[in-house]
This record gives sequence, C-alpha cells and structure tokens, in this order.
Amino acid sequence: MIFVALGGSWWGLVPFGRHVWTMYQNRQNVVERLVQLEDKYSVLSSFSESDLVSQSNELLRAIPGDKSVATLMSTIETTAAQGGVRLQSLTIVSPGSLATEAAKRQTAAEKQIGAGIIASGVTIEGPVTEVKQMLVRFGGVRRIVSTRGLELTIRDNGSARANIVLDGYWAPLPTTLPDVVSKVTPLTEKEEVLMVQISSFPVAFEVATGPISFPPRPNPFSL
Repeated sequence: MIFVALGGSWWGLVPFGRHVWTMYQNRQNVVERLVQLEDKYSVLSSFSESDLVSQSNELLRAIPGDKSVATLMSTIETTAAQGGVRLQSLTIVSPGSLATEAAKRQTAAEKQIGAGIIASGVTIEGPVTEVKQMLVRFGGVRRIVSTRGLELTIRDNGSARANIVLDGYWAPLPTTLPDVVSKVTPLTEKEEVLMVQISSFPVAFEVATGPISFPPRPNPFSL
C-alpha cells in the first residue's frame, strides 16, 4: 500500500512540476519582454516628434515614397533653367522599353540599393561652361538624381550639347510596423551629417506630405 501511495504521489507530481516549469518560463519571457519595452521606450522618449516629422518631410523631398514622375520632371526642368542651359528634350524611360540586359542591370541595381529607379533621358545645350556645371548641379538637388550616362559634344563656337541619362530614386514607405519589441536606434553621427547635407540641397518643386500612419497592432499583453 505504501508503494502504491508513493507511486501515485510521484505520478501526480510530474504534471504539477511541468506546470510550474511552464509558468516559470512564461514569467521569464514576460520579464525579458518588459526589459526590451523599457529600453525601446527610453530611446523613443529621446526623440522629438516635430524633428521626426521635419526630417521625414526633408527625406521625402529627396527620395519620395512613390515614383512621382512629375516631381522628377519638374526637378530636371527647373535645374536646367536655373543653370542657364536649354533643355532640348526630356524623356522618362519606361522599364518596359529597356532592352533585356539593360532591364536586368536596372533590376539588380534596385535590389542592391533597396530603392526603385526611374531613368530619364535629358538633352541640354548651352555654353560649354554652363553645360559642364549642370552635371555638378544635377548631383546636388532634391529630388536626388545621379548621372548614369553622358555623351558630350563641344562645338567650335564655344557651345556644347550633352545627352545625359539621369536616374531618379523612390522608396515605398513601410505599410506595416515591426514587432513591438523590435530594437530602435537613434541616427548615427554619420547619418546625422548626411541628413544635414541632404537638407541643404535646394528643392526644385514642392510636394504635399501628410502624416505617416500604420494600421493598429494588437495589444501584446492582452490575453
């Protein structure tokens, strides 16, 4: 009888012990989650909402959240006019019109930088000095563009003609939020310097920006 009683007690203790261990693990997970949330709250509390809104607007003027072909065209047209050159032609290159190899290279470049690319063909004419200076001006404006190809013809009369391939960039905003305990880090010193540099670039267009919103996430502590 004693052995039977002991055996019954042992088999009763096993599930109880498992239950206790499970509760302990759950408690540890909650404690760890709370520590992560406290760290995240501390970092978020150090941010200024007005600064974040201002920085977001500045970046969206440099690299919009959609293709925004109109702002790309406006940037090129205004920059050319301010640089004292004649804009002879401006063509937005459709990805479907690219040759297969060129399309593959563009797709690979987009994957590498994590942003979309809109190619444009630009032809400008004017005095040699102004045409050369335009290549510099295109590298320091918002919306941000970069020169991928260039064909420059200098005439005897001191004028020049340039056929340029410019790449404009766009990056869609995230549509979902990461996990509530995902780590948030402030901008590094290098990123702060880059932000100041981008903000100093002149804007050749005006874009209306609204608040960035995300769908609500469920309460992580709800049962």
